[in-house]
Amino acid sequence: MSYTTKLFIGPMSLNIVNVVIDFCEKNSINIGLIPSRRQIDFASGYVNNWKTATFIEYIRNKSKLIVLQRDHGGPYQGDIRDDGFTSLAYDAYNGFDLIHIDPWKKCTSIKEASIATATHIKSCYSVNADCEYEIGTEEAIREYQPEEFDLFIKLIKKRLNSNQWNKVKYGVIQSGTKLSSGQNTGTFDKKRLKQMIDVCNKHGLLSKEHNGDYLDQNQIEIRFKNGLDSINIAPEIANIESSVLMENHKIKDAIFSECVKSNRWKKWFPKDFDPYKNKESVVLICGHYVYSNPKISDMIKDAKLSEEINHKIETGISRILTAIHTPPYTIP
Repeated sequence: MSYTTKLFIGPMSLNIVNVVIDFCEKNSINIGLIPSRRQIDFASGYVNNWKTATFIEYIRNKSKLIVLQRDHGGPYQGDIRDDGFTSLAYDAYNGFDLIHIDPWKKCTSIKEASIATATHIKSCYSVNADCEYEIGTEEAIREYQPEEFDLFIKLIKKRLNSNQWNKVKYGVIQSGTKLSSGQNTGTFDKKRLKQMIDVCNKHGLLSKEHNGDYLDQNQIEIRFKNGLDSINIAPEIANIESSVLMENHKIKDAIFSECVKSNRWKKWFPKDFDPYKNKESVVLICGHYVYSNPKISDMIKDAKLSEEINHKIETGISRILTAIHTPPYTIP
């Protein structure tokens, strides 16, 4: 895989995936696609009715520039509370470039999570020795301090042989980012960012921050100027597509109805949130969950909005890459 990859995007719709592919081909750059288990898994998922194997095949047939990474692979990360082993085996076997090993929804302590992380890496390595890994998690799942992060990595190292450890490439750093109600509600801590990056450098890992959505140019720039290697962005890109669809009132009403039925909107809003009083927010933030519903997908197709959606997604990606200053990319 390419280690020049600075930007990783959630493949939350077919339009997003196709725009990222075209963008990479047009500009000769690498961008990562990071499906979560709820988006695309070996036996389930809400994005374009893809499963792990068919999604990877679709990407590989269209571009060699896409870096494919499983995001949040592990126990309790899918639609059912499983141990994560079957899903990860499919990921490794079908050829993800990178797998994010994230047992933190099940594990609570540094020691427990380090044991689980090493165990999952060993299991994936036995299936595909070429696959590489990202370790750690975002603070919305489990917050840790630089000293804990350092200990976590040390404990994983002790449990892996040199060949297995050499496949660990990224560490998830935390500097305060959190998402809620379509906003980045975290408080950025530059000192903590630099300390986390220092931990990654100490162990020969690249640093990656999750939840990079809804940051302005300066907020993105300051992270990379202080040594951050890469960033994950997902809901922000999906919101671009939803904002276009919302202009069609018939589609907006249908998406809202299906979103409420799905209950997936509850992840992104406070417990006292009333969706019926905040219809536009539900559609904007959670619309992507139902794009593959046949009723919705037919309405979107009939509205012929793909060209406008794709243009705005490309503009959004350009904005982020400009702030990152990713070589060799420059805005045309």
